[in-house]
Amino acid sequence: VTGVEKRGDRVVALQIYTKSGIKRVLAKVFIDASGDGDVAALAGASFMMGRPSDGLVQPMTSYFRVINVDMVRLAGDCRANRDDFTDFVIPEGTRNEDFVMKFVVTGLTKRIARAEADGFNWSIPKDHMTLKSGLIPGEINVNVTRVHGSGLDERQLSRAELEIRKQAYTAFDFLKRYVAGFEGAIFLEVAPKLGVRETRRIKGRYVLTESDVRGEARFEDAIGLCNSPVDIHEPGGKRAVMDHVGTGYGIPFRCLIPQDLEGILVAGRCVSADEVAFGSTRNVPACATTGEAAGAAAAIAASMGVVPSEVPPEAVQRVLHDAGVVLGRSSDETCDKFA
Repeated sequence: VTGVEKRGDRVVALQIYTKSGIKRVLAKVFIDASGDGDVAALAGASFMMGRPSDGLVQPMTSYFRVINVDMVRLAGDCRANRDDFTDFVIPEGTRNEDFVMKFVVTGLTKRIARAEADGFNWSIPKDHMTLKSGLIPGEINVNVTRVHGSGLDERQLSRAELEIRKQAYTAFDFLKRYVAGFEGAIFLEVAPKLGVRETRRIKGRYVLTESDVRGEARFEDAIGLCNSPVDIHEPGGKRAVMDHVGTGYGIPFRCLIPQDLEGILVAGRCVSADEVAFGSTRNVPACATTGEAAGAAAAIAASMGVVPSEVPPEAVQRVLHDAGVVLGRSSDETCDKFA
């Protein structure tokens, strides 16, 4: 998308650049699921970005994959050093096959510090890592790389792609030297797409807040119940926070409607939330929930001949309820009155 056309405050067309050249796309309703809120921003939407105190955002990252790990030895090492882990899910098993998609640990902070004391060049601005078993017996997916910068700056994105690969090999060397089970491991690949955690949050008709998320808030116009933890990788720092949110919170339909635009909905990472609530809404469960709701709302708006802000939330809830979505309403959780 290279441009947006508006009639008043309503988005009526997009300009896109394709293999065949420049095209103009007309639609009754548009959905911005770009993650970065690119279309809404081009249309002049108000947005929030980063912490209010300094504007810093959560760091970028990419997983990397390792194969030929001895999972039995790795599990034994983790159990023997249980105090060095915060998340700890390890099944019993005597073969690599027993651990497929069942092994998750976060930690190794003490061991990283010990490696640095030994003179190991730990060049990653992070003091822990997460290891998750994959679909292949003996496969481990590693979440540890970290680059601070803006996911909206093409030069910083390019720098991050290079730096993350260097960090991945550093972490792999660390695992082979300091963690049992990785002695014969093989570095398979770095994720092909850079993981950008945070950029724009489009300001909507309602801004979901930290107190909403932590307080299990319910809303009459909720379009889904989300209990994804508040997962914040410290902007500019080394730490991370993972706080659970109990039974979850409702996501208001108003968070999908930009405050100062018509004819467009937002879904996924760029919905309207403050910087702490975003620690939850940026993750897959909320992205999937808001995407489904935006699709339903856009279809209803188009069929009714209205803009999304004029769509009755009950109409969207009816579609979602019929699809089995738990809505997160403040009353009548099953939405029987709309059935």
